[in-house]
Amino acid sequence: MRLVLDSNEYIFGLSENLDRPASIQLMNQIPDLLENINDFTLILPNIIRKEVHRNLPLHRRASFYRLIRHSNIIIHWIDETPDLLYKKYRCQMKEEDALIAAIAEAEQVDCIVSDNRHFYEELQTQVFLILTAEQFLNALDTGVIWGMIEQVRRNRL
Repeated sequence: MRLVLDSNEYIFGLSENLDRPASIQLMNQIPDLLENINDFTLILPNIIRKEVHRNLPLHRRASFYRLIRHSNIIIHWIDETPDLLYKKYRCQMKEEDALIAAIAEAEQVDCIVSDNRHFYEELQTQVFLILTAEQFLNALDTGVIWGMIEQVRRNRL
């Protein structure tokens, strides 16, 4: 499973924002997923890393950087993507979100987890899933996530 977490998932989850219990639960589960699920990779676009760094309370940053040092995390350091992919998404959404979507497609991400309504309301794609933290956790708990991912991978062929 190749996953991108939007910046708010890190910010709310690591800040332990009580208004976002699913984000907290997701952040608590990420280390276990990284250790226990074969082929689980977290893709971190640099644009998300920078936004988390800028908005995460200073006393929580160490937790973020400890988390992303894991060997199954790929940091996409360059905020560039193939121009055609970026243009494909830019006509649907704002610049930063289009960049994340283009990186997700270029990196063959299976799912973006985001509570950003622009992702799940505006983005039209069949090459990766867009789920809220709560939807992702429910799909993971029930096991239906694997069938959803298989469908996305077939769509990419």
